[in-house]
Amino acid sequence: MEFEIQKVVYNALSSNTTLMGLVGNRIYDEPPTNLIYPYVVIGGGGSIPHLRHEYDGTNNLFLITIFTEPGSLGFYPALTIASQIKSSLHLKRLTMLNDKLVNVIAKEESVDRERDGEYRNIDLRYRIIVEKTEKEA
Repeated sequence: MEFEIQKVVYNALSSNTTLMGLVGNRIYDEPPTNLIYPYVVIGGGGSIPHLRHEYDGTNNLFLITIFTEPGSLGFYPALTIASQIKSSLHLKRLTMLNDKLVNVIAKEESVDRERDGEYRNIDLRYRIIVEKTEKEA
């Protein structure tokens, strides 16, 4: 299920032309070793069962992390990227191939500065509710 959610999130983010102008094609599941800032890492979190009416599904916590290099602009570049990610996901109707994605809600945003000063990061946590399209017997 997480892989399907990750694909939907990736497609939503990569279709935002303003976001792509900020990060290029640097949206990763696992970032490469030779990194260019800024970049975004998607994936991680967890899920619990979500039962609604006659449908089974999952209530998923999905993590997105933005990394930017330090500089005179402070957190502004990361916050600008975070705003574009939120505009791509929060309360949007996204389509999954096999299941029904019911709701995407921005839940939490935390800002941090790496101790060695190498980068700044923002963690964005989303609640994503998915219902299975067919009830299992």
